[in-house]
Amino acid sequence: MSFKDRVVGLFSEDEEEETKKDEEETNEIKKDEDDEEIEIDLKETFEKIKKFSLNEYAYYILLIPVLMIGLWIRLRNMTNVQGKYLMGLDPYYFYRLAQYILENGVYLKFLDTMRLVPVGVETPFRFFPFFLANWHKFINVFTGQPQIYSHVIYPPIFAVLGFLFFFLFVKEIWGGRVALVSTAIFAVVPGYLYRTMAGFADHETLAMLLLFSSLWLFVKFRNEENLKKKFLFAGVSGFLASLMALTWTGVILLVVSVSLFVIIDILFNRINKKYFVGFLIWSIVFSPLVLLYLMLVNFISTFYIMALGIVWFPVLILLMHYLIIKKFKIKIKKVPSALVSTILAALVSLVGGIMVLGPALFAGLVRRIFSPGGAERVSRTTSEIIGGVNLWGTFSWVLIFGILGALYLLYSSFKESKKHLILLEIVTFISLYILLVPKISNQVRLLAFVIPTGILVIMYVYSYYKRGDKSKFITESKIAYLLPLIIFLVASYLSKTAARFVFVFAPFIALMAGYFLVSATKELYIRKNLRLLSILVIIVIVGIFYVNASTSASQAKNTGSHLPGQWESSMLWLRDNTPVDSVVSHWWDYGYWTQAVAERPSTEDGGKGHSYWIYTLARYGMVAFEEDDPLTYFKSHNVSYLLYSWEEIGKYHAFSYLASHKGPPGAYDRESVIGTFLLSQEKEVRNGTLYVYQGGWTFDQDIVLDNLVLPENKAGIGAFLITLDKNKTLIKAPEAAIVYNDKQFNEEVNCVYINGQKQIFDTNSSLDGCIVFIDLYLNQQEKVEQGAVLFLSNKVYPGLLARLYILNEEVEGFEEVYSDDVPFSIFRNRVIGPIKIWKISYPEDVKVDQSFLEIPEDFEEWYGY
Repeated sequence: MSFKDRVVGLFSEDEEEETKKDEEETNEIKKDEDDEEIEIDLKETFEKIKKFSLNEYAYYILLIPVLMIGLWIRLRNMTNVQGKYLMGLDPYYFYRLAQYILENGVYLKFLDTMRLVPVGVETPFRFFPFFLANWHKFINVFTGQPQIYSHVIYPPIFAVLGFLFFFLFVKEIWGGRVALVSTAIFAVVPGYLYRTMAGFADHETLAMLLLFSSLWLFVKFRNEENLKKKFLFAGVSGFLASLMALTWTGVILLVVSVSLFVIIDILFNRINKKYFVGFLIWSIVFSPLVLLYLMLVNFISTFYIMALGIVWFPVLILLMHYLIIKKFKIKIKKVPSALVSTILAALVSLVGGIMVLGPALFAGLVRRIFSPGGAERVSRTTSEIIGGVNLWGTFSWVLIFGILGALYLLYSSFKESKKHLILLEIVTFISLYILLVPKISNQVRLLAFVIPTGILVIMYVYSYYKRGDKSKFITESKIAYLLPLIIFLVASYLSKTAARFVFVFAPFIALMAGYFLVSATKELYIRKNLRLLSILVIIVIVGIFYVNASTSASQAKNTGSHLPGQWESSMLWLRDNTPVDSVVSHWWDYGYWTQAVAERPSTEDGGKGHSYWIYTLARYGMVAFEEDDPLTYFKSHNVSYLLYSWEEIGKYHAFSYLASHKGPPGAYDRESVIGTFLLSQEKEVRNGTLYVYQGGWTFDQDIVLDNLVLPENKAGIGAFLITLDKNKTLIKAPEAAIVYNDKQFNEEVNCVYINGQKQIFDTNSSLDGCIVFIDLYLNQQEKVEQGAVLFLSNKVYPGLLARLYILNEEVEGFEEVYSDDVPFSIFRNRVIGPIKIWKISYPEDVKVDQSFLEIPEDFEEWYGY
């Protein structure tokens, strides 16, 4: 065997296959007198390579550089975070809770008066801040650094530990070759980078470590024959799963995948008494901590109720099977008894769930299945809850190889049932397409699970019908392969419902890609006429690793915290220049910074409280018209200071949508966006110059112009035509170029803000809105004065944010006390500007309105989720 074949063998064959093939080829070589001398000289070397390649410890040795590269990539941004800045906003919340534990000890509950002023939040014990506090105590022994440093370095370290347990999990199913290649891809894929870099001290990194370790021990429990070890593995796996549940609601991925796999084992008669007792131990160990947490938080969590129900569903099937089906000898001709038990358990769960939880809560659980990221208005406006993630842009060729891996796994597992396999493969491919492409509803994506599952059930029943109790259309040894396939499919569905779940999808797309590439190498290698192609696959593996590692390293090097600069300056100003008991109001995004960095309480934060509070903040604190009485709202929340930033321009649609009362279908009374238009043309005309500003803005309400109805969301403005004299003074009312049904016509605009002054024109137009001139920066040095305009409709310009921040109007009760020197302008095609803070003074006639602090019973009905 040549040296080339030995190297390829590391990725291709298992020990028995390779040994057998090696003996055959050695016999052939002995018969070949021309090559005999060369082969004898190299035989000892080849045997050493073979021995090393077949030694399982070789994979651990090769894993070390993979882990080191993964760690190096995630530490590339240490210079940017400077050992003292956290990335994102949520990590600052966990930092503050860990700080509280370090200063006050472990708590069961405490009233957090920094949040949701003036009510506060009763905060129960949470595992992750407890972990961070103790992590700091441990690491501080070696570093002597402040608490923030421990948070900064936690993600890379625990990400690498996660890679190790991921390797162990895959190795337990597919062996060292697939585990090594999958882990190598996983460690460098960009989709898993951001949340595991230095500074992103959120709960996902720890949760994923617990996920992989729990899965690893679950597979060991399933495969173990020794009773004590079997039950030990089951118990520890369940315990780690419960810790994951206390750490992150993403535990739903784990419990769904494990439970579905156990149901498959039930259907294929893989369950014996030892297995049943072991999984019962798993479920019993998992449940108490989750139930305890539910009692501590003192409210019904749909995620945790779902998790508990899903975990105990296979147990219910087994109880039905042994206590009813077997005992009473219930049989349905030509239908497997395990399937009867499963259907019976499903009916009992459905009826019992509705009776115990009530129709409303049970319906909420069903909604969660269709929208795991959240279905209410607030969830639909957060950046994490999105309907179309570009998975190709995130994973590139890893995605393609991952899909091929899933299809090949299905083929290799069910190839004994050739009659139906082609149909199953076609349906699965279509389902994967539905799961992965953007802009498809979650309901349709759910069908991508239901249809292939239905086909599998039909295949299962048909096989039983034909063969009786010997229903095994899947190879016995390959049933375990279905666990990673299930996790892959569940993670792919989740990845299209919320951005944070794309992170969860990364390891399993890498797993499937690794499985396919190693399998392809093996299949090509065992065919002598295709062995050269197996080398090509190995080159592809190396290329994928190199390209992804380079991309991730570059991204990490250029990634830092958003806090330094404007935001840090404003937070430190609040900390150093306002009374300790001052309450700050702003859009909810920045609350954790205000509490942890400015050390001041805020009315809202990333926890988002109740939707009613988000609604009142949006309506009365952001887009309030004068008649909405924003001062009464702020007084009711004891607000001392109001903060607005340039980020609100881009977020305007989100909070104006949340601020709106629901009207006719599709109509919301404050929903709008701020249009941005850039200078594109200049043309000399009589008495001045015509400036053309191009952009796009869609009508936020129906408008009637000259008996023509311009419908909301269908008609829009494509440009503004503005004529100025040589002194940059308006000569006449600007005109909007309106586009509708492939037709264009111009209409005058009656309001303009230019050179800091408001000008009103007497027009007969129904187009009520204001044009605001701002500067355009081509780069950091070059500026085009009045190079851009913003368009504010009559849903925008009367609002508090527009009046205070954009138009610089003086509003009674609000005194500007802080503003940085960033000009309000356009730079690199986005709005930039200062962060401003106003001190609020309340006239004597402004009173507290308790209704702002109480949630109306009919809120969901009139607000319209």
